[in-house]
Amino acid sequence: MERVAEFKAELRATSGRLAWAAKDKIVEALYEGAPLIRRAPRYPVMVLVVFERVVLDDSEPTGLRIYAWAKLVKVWASLMNPSWLRIGFELLQWLVTFSRDYLLPKLKPDLAVFEKKMAEYADAVVVSAAILQRAGMPAIVQGFWTEHSERSVLPTGLSVLGVNGPEKDLFLGQMEA
Repeated sequence: MERVAEFKAELRATSGRLAWAAKDKIVEALYEGAPLIRRAPRYPVMVLVVFERVVLDDSEPTGLRIYAWAKLVKVWASLMNPSWLRIGFELLQWLVTFSRDYLLPKLKPDLAVFEKKMAEYADAVVVSAAILQRAGMPAIVQGFWTEHSERSVLPTGLSVLGVNGPEKDLFLGQMEA
C-alpha cells in the first residue's frame, strides 16, 4: 500500500527492519508444528566475506563483531581469512564475562556492550541488519536473509558439488535413526 501511495522508501514502515522482524515472528508462530515448506535463502560468498571483515575490523563495535563471528561459526566455512574464528572467539571471551548457557547475549543499542540476557530472534534480526547495512547492502536486500540462512550454506554447497542423498546426509550428520 505504501509503495502504491508512492511513499519514499525511507518513510515506509514496511521497508524497515522491524517490520521484517515482526513479519518473521508472525510467520514463525503460524508455522510452529507445521512441516517445513520453504528453505532459508543462502548467503552469497560476498556476504560471508563481509562478515569476516567485520570480525577482523577493530574499529567496528565489539558486540557487532561477535555477532558477525557467530554467523560465520554457523556457516563454519573456510573463507579467505580463517583468523575470523580465533578473533571472534577471543572477543566473545573478553566481552562476555558473565555466566550463561547460550552463545549470544542481547546487544545494547551501542552494538558494543552486552546485556546479561539471551538475545531473542528479533534482537538477532536487528543486529544482522546492522551488519548488512555496514556492508553497504540496501535495506530492500537486508530483509532477504533470515536468522536461519547460515544453516543453508553447507547443504547448498554440497548440492552444487554434486553430493546428494545418503552421502550428503553423512557430511551433514543427518543419519537415519
